[in-house]
Amino acid sequence: MNNKKILLGLTTTPRSDWREKTREIDRLGLKEVALFPTFIPLTQRRKLYHLLEKTKLEKIPHVHLRDDMEEWEIAYFFNHWKTEVFNIHPNEQFLSLANNRKWQSRIFVENHSRIDKTFRKMLALCGGVCLDYAHWKIRQKGILNGYLDLKNIVQKNLIGCCHVSAVRKKWGFFWKDDHWYEELSDFDYLKLFVEYLPSLISLELENSFEEQLKAKKYLKDIILKGLVC
Repeated sequence: MNNKKILLGLTTTPRSDWREKTREIDRLGLKEVALFPTFIPLTQRRKLYHLLEKTKLEKIPHVHLRDDMEEWEIAYFFNHWKTEVFNIHPNEQFLSLANNRKWQSRIFVENHSRIDKTFRKMLALCGGVCLDYAHWKIRQKGILNGYLDLKNIVQKNLIGCCHVSAVRKKWGFFWKDDHWYEELSDFDYLKLFVEYLPSLISLELENSFEEQLKAKKYLKDIILKGLVC
């Protein structure tokens, strides 16, 4: 674990109280988090940025970019929050941004619903892959979505960052990925992917930071055992 860091995730999805999470930052003495402003428009993002600046947070190493983000926001994170890496969904809208040499090596494309032409086009322009292991777990046997080729792609490209969410069986017979974890065992699937973990491991969870700290401890044990084996 010496070269790996697990970051709690400040998510903005409907079930995630992002305003409360900014209050938790100082309450729990957090100095670093990963940021997922993917569900809020610019007006709310500005409010979020203002709230973050009022905390004692020191760094946001990883940011998930939203489709409508502009270059000034990337510069803001890079300059103000010392952000090291960004990730994006495969999206034609981001091609020009991904092709910007200033940020190119810091942007990583996420395996989302499909490994398709857009994903490959983005990958050719970006610094490498942002692995979402929950997506990989539930789609890994898919033929039509292109996921059978993901392992080969990962072996040939840099894994710059990643997302860890929950995966559990629903109704006892199929796997479901979720940004809300119910039991710590929802992370047991990660044992399959320990060899693909980069140095920055970001929790993409809607749970409170207090609950995420429990997940972080559980994941540390999974990773340590996986690295030893």
